[in-house]
Parts: sequence; structure tokens; C-alpha cells
Amino acid sequence: MGLFLLYILGEYLISLSNSDRDYKNDIANIVEKRKESKKQLENSNYLHLIKENKNIPESKITEHFDKYYKDNLHYLSFKKSNDVKNILALGIDKKFHLSNFYLEGYAPFETNKLWVPLQTLAQKKTYELDSLQYTGYKEIWQTSSQAFKYTRGDCEDHAIALADWLIEMGEDARVVAGFYKKEGHAWVVLFKDGNEYILEATSKGNFTNPYPLAKYQTSYRPQIMFNREYFWFNKGSINTTSYSSENWLKKTIYHRIEKNDF
Repeated sequence: MGLFLLYILGEYLISLSNSDRDYKNDIANIVEKRKESKKQLENSNYLHLIKENKNIPESKITEHFDKYYKDNLHYLSFKKSNDVKNILALGIDKKFHLSNFYLEGYAPFETNKLWVPLQTLAQKKTYELDSLQYTGYKEIWQTSSQAFKYTRGDCEDHAIALADWLIEMGEDARVVAGFYKKEGHAWVVLFKDGNEYILEATSKGNFTNPYPLAKYQTSYRPQIMFNREYFWFNKGSINTTSYSSENWLKKTIYHRIEKNDF
């Protein structure tokens, strides 16, 4: 009986020793993974979820969308909720990128006149649907530098180029997406001197009054907006003409390590 107990005790001690060793190995692996994760964040673009106070490498997000989707725009949300954190769009490299990625910090030349970017885009870029320009695709976005390089593009290409140029000039400009009347559309909102202005980047008309006050533009129905860093979601009515109300929730912060290289 005594030998049997000793055997059991010995087996328990060996098992305990192995468990302790496994536990230490698990802790070491966790620490190492955290170090790798931190290193990855330090050397790559990442998205900060404001509400959750979490950081996610951009590559982890885009790899998932590249694997499961081939076209169109997609909301980024988690746990099958309707809590939209950002949107992803296919680039001309045929890979998905977060909305903020497309604003690179680009201006084709320096100017201090607000009307110059809008007029330059109107003269340089021709409006064309993505489905006509990119055979087999419904939605492809151009970065701000690509939007000036290529002479054709649709509404979001115009808006991205215009907003990024204005930001380079020190202005608070954002790309807005939603509807114009009943059609999907993208435009720019400019916050200046306590006012909000709608900038119709696809406008090819005269520029006597290129920046109308947003509060009078009732045909625009905004859902989301973004700049180089932040992404906002409109939790209220899309019939709003205010772009600074409490219904605009700041969802994520985009941390860019390097400028786009494609």
C-alpha cells in the first residue's frame, strides 16, 4: 500500500513538474508573441480602435479581405455587429486597403489659393466609372498621387485627390461618402472659420461659387467620412446637413509608418 502511494505521488510530482515547465513555456511564448506583435506594430501601418483601445496591424485586416473578397467596398466591423470601424476598398494593385491609406500626403504643387485644387482637378481629370475603366471590376480606388497621375477616375478618386491636397495646405478637409439624392457618391467637406463647405470634386462647371455652405446642400446624404488619420461614422439620419454634430462618431485612428509604395 505504501509503495503504491509512493508511486502515485511520484507520478503526480513528475506530472506537476511537466505542467510547471509547460506553463513556463506557454508564458514565454505569450511574451514572445507580444514582442513580435509590438515589433510588427512599430514597423507597419496599424489601425487603432478607439472604443476598444486596441491596435490591429493593417496587414492583418487587409489579408482577410484579400482572401475572401475580390471587388466592391466593404465595412470593417467585428463580432457580426453593425458597429462600423472603417471601410476597405480595392486599389489599382488589386488589393484591399483601409480608407485612410488612400490619402498619402500628396500635393502636385504648392498654392495658397483654395480654389486652385478644385479648378486644377476639373481641368486635369475626366470623370469615368470604375466599371468602364477597369474591366471586370465595379469599384477600384486611386490614391491621391495616382489620381493626379491618371487622367480618368470616378467620384471618390476626385474627392481623395482634392481632400489630400487641401490637407497639405493646412486645411481641415475630409472625404465624405454616402448618397447624392439616390445615387452613391463621394465628395469633400471643408471646415473653415466655423463653417462647413461642400466641395464637389467632380464639378466641371464654373467656379464663381465653388464652395457652397453645407447647411444648404440638402441633396447630399452623408454616411461616413475620413481624412489621413481618422474615420467617422454617422449614427444619425443621412439627411443631415451637419458634419460636426454629435451623431458623427470617431471610430478609428490610422497610424501610418511609411507612405504608400505602389
